[in-house]
This record gives sequence, structure tokens and C-alpha cells, in this order.
Amino acid sequence: IENVDDETTIGCHGSFKWTPNENWTILPKVIFQRTDSDGYNLADIEPGNFTQFRASDIDELFEDQFASYSLSVKYNTGKGEFVSATSYFDRFYMETEDATEFFNSPVVFDLLPAGLSFPSDVSRDGAFNKFIQEFRYVSDLESKLNFSAGVYYADETLDEDGRSESPGLGDFLEIPDNGGAFDDIFRFEDDTNIREFAVFAEFYWDITDKLKGTIGGRFFNATSERSRTVFSSLVSNFELLTGDLPTLSDTDFNPKFGLSYKIDDNNLLYTTVSRGYRIGGVNPILPSFSFEEATDLFGTTDLPTTFESDFLWAYEVGAKLGFFDRKLVINTALFLNDWSDLQLRSLLPASGFNFITNVDSARTTGLEIDVIAYPSSNFSIGGSLGLIDSEITDLGDGGLFSQGAEGAEILLIPSITAAANAEYKWQAFGGDMFLRADLQHSGERFSSFDRAPERTLAAYTIINSRIGYNIDKYNFAIFANNLTNEAANFGDVISLAAEVPGRVRFATNRPITIGASFRYRF
Repeated sequence: IENVDDETTIGCHGSFKWTPNENWTILPKVIFQRTDSDGYNLADIEPGNFTQFRASDIDELFEDQFASYSLSVKYNTGKGEFVSATSYFDRFYMETEDATEFFNSPVVFDLLPAGLSFPSDVSRDGAFNKFIQEFRYVSDLESKLNFSAGVYYADETLDEDGRSESPGLGDFLEIPDNGGAFDDIFRFEDDTNIREFAVFAEFYWDITDKLKGTIGGRFFNATSERSRTVFSSLVSNFELLTGDLPTLSDTDFNPKFGLSYKIDDNNLLYTTVSRGYRIGGVNPILPSFSFEEATDLFGTTDLPTTFESDFLWAYEVGAKLGFFDRKLVINTALFLNDWSDLQLRSLLPASGFNFITNVDSARTTGLEIDVIAYPSSNFSIGGSLGLIDSEITDLGDGGLFSQGAEGAEILLIPSITAAANAEYKWQAFGGDMFLRADLQHSGERFSSFDRAPERTLAAYTIINSRIGYNIDKYNFAIFANNLTNEAANFGDVISLAAEVPGRVRFATNRPITIGASFRYRF
């Protein structure tokens, strides 16, 4: 079947800049976009597979619409700049998936006679909005000490409804006195509110003409509140589950330190130490069809209701080097990331249910290097390489549910990444022609600790090219993306309900795409 995933996207972007005088700058901006699709652009079984089998041929519709409004106001005092940054993001989405094959699987509900199935879909729609306000001051003093400081506030809400229906199923199975609820495989409402307040500051000290230091920090409080209603259905064993879920709250301080040494105008050495943070969340309830598997895997059905926030200490030393009047530029860095309470996905492979748990600690170490060279004034060539080693160092109490092991690699992290590019420019027809090629490579990754074939994300290499012409304010280009028609595996995608055993869906890239672009600057 052709044209099963047609997609239409429309959007607009508008902004203007107002400077009433030399001290004030006011910049409002609006972005709007709407996407409608009649099918998922995901691959079944393997990334290069263009065949999507759906037992009941239910339309898998998708709609996503958002609007972003922002206002930036700057005031220059002569000694520094006050900045107010305000933004509001509003999004609505809804999507439907054919779940017939999953809900009629013997692993899930063995309700129907052999050879029979009942059409079932799963749908989700949500309304998300987020308000952010930041005030900051950045000094510009004629001294060896400067600073930036400010406050930050964010408030976001998500109201999400999910449901799976199989109309007529209850009557077909002659389930008495169920009031039609048996037609609902599951139905829930989930309301989330996350608020964050922070105070931050950084100080920049010219210790000498060549040595500069940075010290800063961010004190924050983040709170996540969620309420959930799971209506009477097959998944909930026909129980009504409603109420507030545990509130997650963190109050902490994230510091930052840095030193840089300027050898000369072309060479710089630096080191940084900083701490990062990611808020925790709430897991979905364990469905009744996963009870047996959860007991076999974990010895209990009492899975974690929540997962904790995780923290990261990042250590980096590096150099920015220029040679031969910067005709050769090399940037390189060594890093160590020390993770506490790392959030990891745990999957019940037979029933397709997944949730998030924590392990006590993990670490990543690695090397990054990028090089760009200019053999001539109209030719440049560059490349980058990333090497990373990752390891879970301590499972802790969360080890019961993580399915990992101490010494195991962290999921979804490739041990090697690389990129390369080359560009040649020349004058022609009164303007400038250019020819460019880009290469991107990612090594093998794994999305589960058992490294099953369907959880092994193979290495991939993507090559893009472009030829174009620039003259005055005009730019015209012809491009060919994914020249080798590589079917890259970006990762497995868990379905809206759960994953059909043995049928994994993958996010992948577009096949070879050839097109043209035209731009006019005014």
C-alpha cells in the first residue's frame, strides 16, 4: 500500500526589533506550526522495512499543533545590560494507533476463540503549556571582575487523556452487568504540573592577562505534582483508581567552576567542573496482563510508582589550538561524567510494558576532537571524532528493577561517533558557486541489557551533499540527502499502549531525498 504516511506541515514565524533609543532593545517573536499525518513514519521489524502490517487497518492519524510567543527586552546601562526574557509555549496533540494485534495477543488477553480478533485502537491526546520568565543582569565593568546574575521561573502543565476501545467486545463475550465497561481495554486521565524557581550567578575574574577564572552556581527548587484517574477497564481489573500521586520536590545547589589560559591569540587551554540536574517523574500503573511477567522477572508486582531525579558531575579539560595563521584549527577535550541516581528504562519484553527506574551511580569517560583545515582560500575540509566509554558502577536498591548489572554499558550510548565535511567555492556567472558534502557516523548502541537482536541498533553512516549559487541577496541550491540510501536505526519506539511481542517499531531516517531550495534576504 502506498501513501500510508502522508504528512502536511504548515507554519509561520514572525518577529520585529524595536530600538526606541540606543539603550533599549525590544524583540517580540511568534512561531506557529501545525502537522497532520495519516500514518506513522516508523519502520516495523527492521529500519529498512517499508511494509507496515496492521491487523484491522485502523487509520493511525496524528495531529500536532503548537504556538510559541516570546518577548525579549534589553536595557543597556553603560556598565552592563538588564535582560528580561519571557516566553509562553502552547501545544495540542492527538494520535491514534491500531492496537488490534497487541490486545488480541495470547500474551496479553487470551479471551477470544482461536482465529478470532476484535478491532482495537489506542488513542492519546494532550494539552501542554509552559510559561518561562527570566530576569538577568550581565555586567560590563572596566575591571578584572565581571558577573552575571538573575532569577528564573518556569511553570508547565500537561493534561493528557488515553484510551483504548473495542466496541461490542463485551456483548460479544456475553459479560453480564458490566455496563459496557468491558468495551474499554483501558482509559485514563493524567494531569501534571511542574514548577521551578532558581537564582543563579556567575563571576568572571581576569586573574592575569592570560589566566581567567569562572565561578558560579544555581540554587533551585523544582516540584512535580500529578493526579491520575484510571477508569474501570480490562487493564485495571475493572477497578476505578483515582487520586493524587506522590509529589516530587527537589531543592539543591548546582555549582560551576572554570579556568582558562590563553597561550596566545590562537591557542587556549581550559578546564571546567559543573553539576547538572534532571527532575524525576511518575511511572504508569502495571497493567493486569503484565502481572505474571513482572513476578517472574522481579519477584513482585509492586513496581516503583516514581523514579528519582538524577544528578551529573561533569569534568572536562580541553584545548582550542590554531596553527599556520589558523589555516589548521584543532579543538579537543577529555571528559568524565559522574552520574548519581541515573534514570534508566526497564522493559518487560513479553508483554511490552515499560517503566523508569534508578540505579545508584554510573559514569562516562571520553575524548572529543574536531579539526578543520583550509588548504586554500576556497577549499575547507573538516572532521570530528568522539570516543566514549560508559559503565554502571553501582546498582543500589534500584538494581532489582533495572535489568542491568554492575559493569554494564549504559543504554543507547554509542562508543564512537564521527563526522566529516568538505566544501569548495569558486566564482562563476558574477556570483559564488559552492559544492559541499557532509558525513555523519554513529556506532552500535543497545536499547536493552540483554542485547537481543531487535534491541541492537546497528551502526550507520549518512552522507549529504549540496551544490549551490549565491549572488547578491539570492541563494539557490540543489541538495541530495542520504546519498547511499542508508536505513539508519535511530532507536526503538514504544507504542502508545505497549509493544507487540516480536514486533518492534523503529524511528529511522528518510531514504535518499533530492530537492531544491531558494532563499532571498531582505
